[in-house]
Amino acid sequence: MKDELGFTNIKRNLEDSKQNPNRKQVYLPYDIELLSILKDAVIITDKNFIINYWNPAAEEIYGWNANEVLGKDVKKVLQTKYMENGCTEKMQELLNEGSYEDNVVQLTKKNFPLFISSKVVTIKDDLGNINGYISINRDMTDQKSIEKKLERSFNILNSIIENTTDAIYLKNLDGNYLMANSSASKIFGKPMSEIIGHTDWDIFPQDEAKSIVKSDKKIINDGNTVTFEEKIFSKLEGKFRTYLSTKGPYKGYDNKILGIFGIARDITHFKIAEENYRTLFETMIQGVVYQDLNGKITAMNPAAERIMGYNFEEIQGRTSNDPIWKSIHPDGTEFQGDAHPSMVALKTGREVEDIIMGVDYPNREGYTWLNIHAVPHFRNGEKKPFQVYTTFEDITQFMIYDQKLRESKKRYQSLFNKMTEGFALHEIILNQEGKPVDYRFLDINPAFEELTGLKKGEVIGKLKSQVIPEDNIDWVKIYGNVAIKGESIQFDSYSATLERHYDILSFSPAQNQFAVLFTDITERKNVEKKLQDTMENLKLTNSELEQFTYVAAHDLQEPLRMIACFLQLLQKRYGNKLDKDADDFIGYAVDGAARMYELINDLLTYSRLNNRVIEFSDVDMNHILGMVKHNLEILIRENDAVITSDKLPVVKADEVQMVQLLQNLITNSIKFKGKKTPHIHITAEKLDSKWLFSFEDNGIGIKPEYRERIFKIFQRLHGPEKYDGTGIGLAISKRIVERHGGTISLDSKEDEGSKFNFTIRS
Repeated sequence: MKDELGFTNIKRNLEDSKQNPNRKQVYLPYDIELLSILKDAVIITDKNFIINYWNPAAEEIYGWNANEVLGKDVKKVLQTKYMENGCTEKMQELLNEGSYEDNVVQLTKKNFPLFISSKVVTIKDDLGNINGYISINRDMTDQKSIEKKLERSFNILNSIIENTTDAIYLKNLDGNYLMANSSASKIFGKPMSEIIGHTDWDIFPQDEAKSIVKSDKKIINDGNTVTFEEKIFSKLEGKFRTYLSTKGPYKGYDNKILGIFGIARDITHFKIAEENYRTLFETMIQGVVYQDLNGKITAMNPAAERIMGYNFEEIQGRTSNDPIWKSIHPDGTEFQGDAHPSMVALKTGREVEDIIMGVDYPNREGYTWLNIHAVPHFRNGEKKPFQVYTTFEDITQFMIYDQKLRESKKRYQSLFNKMTEGFALHEIILNQEGKPVDYRFLDINPAFEELTGLKKGEVIGKLKSQVIPEDNIDWVKIYGNVAIKGESIQFDSYSATLERHYDILSFSPAQNQFAVLFTDITERKNVEKKLQDTMENLKLTNSELEQFTYVAAHDLQEPLRMIACFLQLLQKRYGNKLDKDADDFIGYAVDGAARMYELINDLLTYSRLNNRVIEFSDVDMNHILGMVKHNLEILIRENDAVITSDKLPVVKADEVQMVQLLQNLITNSIKFKGKKTPHIHITAEKLDSKWLFSFEDNGIGIKPEYRERIFKIFQRLHGPEKYDGTGIGLAISKRIVERHGGTISLDSKEDEGSKFNFTIRS
């Protein structure tokens, strides 16, 4: 028997048994070959959930080697979290029903979460007592897991033998026992201390020992492995039990015989073993079909019936060449019957794995896609298989996803080639200290070539230092942070080497990689520069215009004051001495001069707003309102105006301009009063970092279409003969509010009063 059956680990199992004398073995005979090729994780534990068997698929799925987990608590290794009911409910179901199925979350060796479809079945002894559990787990995390090839190795037997019900032992050439497992100790009826180091003469009666020694010598002389039945008296039970024993020489590295190994299986438990195998066979998630040497179906499990849509009676005796189903390759070509994996395995005597086949079952709509693995079976010494079993699983959904992925990739490639933004994918180059020192171009799109002038053949696979050796920007540092930290950044910059401005978005699609999406904004930058120059010129022009306005208005005051003075003198001296027309003419001239003087004064006030430096300080608006009431005392009294307010806040503002602002708004409300006694109410509301002030009156109001017009300089809605003033008061108010970082607006309806709202920073 070959070493790959697990004899190299028997010593470790013996030592483990010595260290854990109370630990019981799980008794589970089953088809080892079938377990070894399953793509689902098969985990066998004792009744305390201590792992006794861990198949290759479990190693691949969870990342733990069998040697790392054997003897450990499966719950601590996998850290299972149940999707629906908790652990307690599942254990109760397992004890009551003998099995359960559930979707769970389990962790890999690297603590990566996996979504697992799990089925757990109890293992019972002759008396029906639970002495272990079988878990069959399928990784549902990634559909591509169905493409993974099963790595089969007879190393799986190491774990099984250490926990098998078979008696296993080794003897040297002198007949001394070098090791024996707990089952051997049970069969021999001796503790380990009376077996290891002793011979058969010490353990068995003389007649039995003589027969055993004679058999051992023949095996050593012939060098053959033999299998035979033998009866051994069980001292524990007081009766003989029949064992199927296998003995053979074990050899060293130089192929020299070092002794004898022996395996004895209690075949009185065959029916129990057969039932356990049937349980595993029938609860597998994968379909399993057995065919004889002629390719005729001889057995199939429930999963196969479900996947194929037939029960066993319907297709028993049929072959892969049967016309009831049509099979195709992924490219659509027909699958000939002799090319079916099971037929190839029978013909060649070799395993055939990972064959993708679409089957058009008559009772199904469309093709059912299968991933198939066929394994031939041989009788001892025969070179031609006598049967083949095929395992398969339905990957139709994966094939649909794969087709959609290919279509999506095709659309992506079309978009990639047609997009107007430049795109490039790179990998960062790090030095021994892990710092970025360069990067390599992996892919670029046509727009990249157009926007940079660099061609694909010139950059792909090359380093930045080769393509753009010098530049005014440290691109490696910028993109290195993106690739290492996984952070996205967006910025615009100018490349002196390429002589272009770019708007750039960079992100990391994978570890140590970064992608760049960019557009050429050189023209926009040129326009922005021209616009900035124009704004500077306009600002200078406005400043000069404001200065001119101020000087002009200031210089007009003196001659206008002289004209007004002499007109008033002329009116006083010659009034009622000339005819009525002359008196009217003089009166018009005096009124015009007065209005012109008022207009120039308002214009000076407006221009001073821009020239005067604002001095911000804490200003109590309650105090400001008091000052305004005092300044307007005569106007308020003459119009019987009522001015009320809520408690007003302290704001950061220019005190002089706050007085002017409130005074203008109150004067405006009194001036445009209605038939009712003027009533003005002032409130303030905190909005984030600003205060919203509201001045609400019961005046004549204005039409909605004039709301913006009234804030423009010299804009009047009424003639001077009806309402005095120059039409500049609200324009001044607007300028004051804007210089304090706020806005002003009006909410009003004709004959329903007005409500001025403005904001001031808090």
